[in-house]
Amino acid sequence: MSMDLEYEWMRYGSLRKGGQLSFALKITCTRWWKTEKVAYTIVDGSGQLPPQQGYIELKAGQSRLIDYDHTPGEWDWCEGDFIIIYDTQGREYDRKVFSLTTYGPGECPECHGSHQCAACHGTGRITDKMHMVSTCPRCLGTGVCQTCYVPTRNGGMTANMATFGSSVATNTNPKVEMSRQQRMIDLRKRIAELEAMISRCEFDERTRMTRDANFGYDTSRTTDYMRQAQLKNTYQTQLIQLRYELEQLENGGF
Repeated sequence: MSMDLEYEWMRYGSLRKGGQLSFALKITCTRWWKTEKVAYTIVDGSGQLPPQQGYIELKAGQSRLIDYDHTPGEWDWCEGDFIIIYDTQGREYDRKVFSLTTYGPGECPECHGSHQCAACHGTGRITDKMHMVSTCPRCLGTGVCQTCYVPTRNGGMTANMATFGSSVATNTNPKVEMSRQQRMIDLRKRIAELEAMISRCEFDERTRMTRDANFGYDTSRTTDYMRQAQLKNTYQTQLIQLRYELEQLENGGF
């Protein structure tokens, strides 16, 4: 039986991973009058995770995302993963593989092997002509080159290894393990401090907006507002980096 579906791979900044670049599969029903009932199975291309099955109903023109942040799904797409779509009879109707262009050492036309975003030079931030600092729209604040970035589960930037209990080799040297545990403690403390500082910045921002709404915008404090925005952006960038480092340590890295 024919199914009217369209598929689109999309990149986005995962909230569950602190803004780290992730990918999503957008499934759209192209029928203009009928609901599509879609059963699917997602398979880990590396064989580390068990298959995940799901079911969604799409009304005419409706779209759903299958990614790490939304249900159903909550799947962190990595190179080689694929999804199998079944028809109403339970037979395989379609199959989509998540695959990105892989460049050899030094072959990337954008970063030439440095793996740093060319737009922000790996900082994750850009400064416009008004000297306002904002998150780089190209790399979503990660500082990673988007042309050669390929998410993998064999030690790459992935978040669902720990979620599904994948076994990760760890160093058995007790001194090294103690150092790793202490680093994790320090990271969690610093992350908590950054989260508190960001919350304070957001509180000050809401207070300012309320004051401006009641009494008008104070032009004499424009420079202060710009500095506060830059400071908040710096905190957020540091938070993303520390969360990623902590994730790697929790998964057995050093």
